[in-house]
Amino acid sequence: ISKVINRDLLPGLLEKESATTGAEIGVNQGIYAYRALSEWNKCQKYILIDAWRHLENYKDDANVGSFSKRYKETMHRLSP
Repeated sequence: ISKVINRDLLPGLLEKESATTGAEIGVNQGIYAYRALSEWNKCQKYILIDAWRHLENYKDDANVGSFSKRYKETMHRLSP
């Protein structure tokens, strides 16, 4: 597999390589997952990994706000 300089290029590379399974860590609202799956047609299994809750020692803009809202938005966005 080629070196990926930008994650936006990853779905096209996975499609080209005929990869069928992947995972995303840090899903937030599922915006990247939606874009990736729109370009990666050969994907058969895509695992979403996110706490969707406040993490005490994690310093990030995504670690505030309504986590249940983000989870629901993600599920809605990625529903068939």
